[in-house]
Amino acid sequence: MKQDKEDDYQPMTVKEAVALLSSLQSSQVIPVLRHSDFVMLTGLAFQGFRVDVGGYANPIVRRRLAEEAAKNYQFAAKLRDLSKEPAPASAPKPLPSGRPLISSNNCSSPKETDAEARKEVEKYRAERDRLKQERDSALQAKQGAERLLTDAKRELIAAQTAKAEGDREIERIRQRLERVERKQRQLETTNAALRKAAILPPPAAAGAPSIQRAATEPAAPTLPAPILNDRPFVEAVRHLLKKDRETLALSLVNDVLRSAPEDIDALEIKADALIKGDKRREAIAALRSAIALRLQHNEVLRAATDLYKLLLVSPQPAQETKLIRDYISALQRSSGSPSRLVEPIAALRVDNPTAFALVKSLTPPTIVGMIFPEQITYTPEAPLPLALTASAGIVITSRRLIQAIDRNDQVIVELAQDAIRQKDVEEREKILASITMAADGDPVYGRVLAPKFSRGPVVVDVSNVAWHGQEMLAQQQPRFEYILAIRRTLRDRGYFPVVLIADANLPYVINDSSTVRKMVDEEQIHLVLGGSDADEQILREAQRLQAPVVTNDYMTDWDPDQNITKIQYSFTSDGKPTIYF
Repeated sequence: MKQDKEDDYQPMTVKEAVALLSSLQSSQVIPVLRHSDFVMLTGLAFQGFRVDVGGYANPIVRRRLAEEAAKNYQFAAKLRDLSKEPAPASAPKPLPSGRPLISSNNCSSPKETDAEARKEVEKYRAERDRLKQERDSALQAKQGAERLLTDAKRELIAAQTAKAEGDREIERIRQRLERVERKQRQLETTNAALRKAAILPPPAAAGAPSIQRAATEPAAPTLPAPILNDRPFVEAVRHLLKKDRETLALSLVNDVLRSAPEDIDALEIKADALIKGDKRREAIAALRSAIALRLQHNEVLRAATDLYKLLLVSPQPAQETKLIRDYISALQRSSGSPSRLVEPIAALRVDNPTAFALVKSLTPPTIVGMIFPEQITYTPEAPLPLALTASAGIVITSRRLIQAIDRNDQVIVELAQDAIRQKDVEEREKILASITMAADGDPVYGRVLAPKFSRGPVVVDVSNVAWHGQEMLAQQQPRFEYILAIRRTLRDRGYFPVVLIADANLPYVINDSSTVRKMVDEEQIHLVLGGSDADEQILREAQRLQAPVVTNDYMTDWDPDQNITKIQYSFTSDGKPTIYF
């Protein structure tokens, strides 16, 4: 008995199992497979098929059962037991559709039974494929509906956000309108008070001198015309300019000039208001009229102040040559000291060296010594009296210092700053004046060398600056003048050195390629290697110098955490830069 038991648990090959299953009827095997001991085996073997006669007749299921019999000794032993038992004489159970696998008269042959079973299997497979296709179609439709729902929710959120932003913008506009209306009411009140002060004559004081410009001016037949020389009114209008109310001040002085076109104070205030409003052409005309009237009344000192303003705002000081000659003639006729009367013009030495040189060249030799102190002028190539430490054998000239500033040569510049700082004030001004003259009148080079507080180095994204505002133009081309303008502004604000780094293709696309190539050869502009990203090198140089970067690009690819400070900028329509610190 023991020997028989051991034989039942002998291994079985897949081939033997296939042969054994083929010899067994479905009525013998299916009840065994539905037993609780073989539930897991049945689920694996009949995966995708029904556990019935049709499923058992499928070769795939037979193969799976044979493979399980080769691995499961208990199932193999059960199959051996079934093979030893006689086959049941009764007909198999009908299929789930109610159609019997073998006809009830038992007259059909085994081949007919197998054919009918295969037909049933094919029918079940077709039904299964149809249901699977319907299920896949339903899943696809569901996914499409979910995507549509997600897009609709996203659009709804965007619409709600836009509506909220629109409501906030409407509220801001409403508040701005309220502020403008309040300001308008205040200006109307102030305007009424100022008009009243201009029309009503001030109370006459005993022995008080007349302030009017000419005693022979005809009086108005009715109320006196508003005269701006009345000190209270003049101070009130100038106070409006200090409060940045140039529009109201300009409106008042225009009312005065309609009745008194030669009122000098009104012309001066009009010029100041126009300068603050950036209307230079009209301001120049008003200043010319005011200077001519001042010279007619021999008011040389005040004429010098107006001439100083005129030369500052005039784009071409040489156009004012006739007015400068008239001023110098009036200065010669004046009984005052020329050195005292020329103080406003002397201020041009720092603010506009070109205009200062023009005035000096037009001054006659008879009074030039009294007006302008004798200066030792150094030509651009003449050696300067500067002893730079650690630079033995190097001849320092104005031209060499300008080149050192353009190349960001900190060693030469810092040594020159120390040497200039040790000079007295007069000698220092002579040296800085010669440097400004060598720089074609640009005072920024002198300011870099002058003793002052420095902001330190700065790195400029040259390609970003040159392309600024060109993306919207039909003919896209970077502009070279933007590079010079941004560098000059940064130096004027105290930055040095100003390191210029650009893309490798900049000399090929910019509007002045020859000058850019020359600056590259002189190491004023540094180009990155072809195929390299300029942002990476710019950020690396800024990190090395611990300096900010002038760019409108956040450079998030290389600086995602924004560890490097970015200084943004903009340009006006005439190419003047504005730096936003």
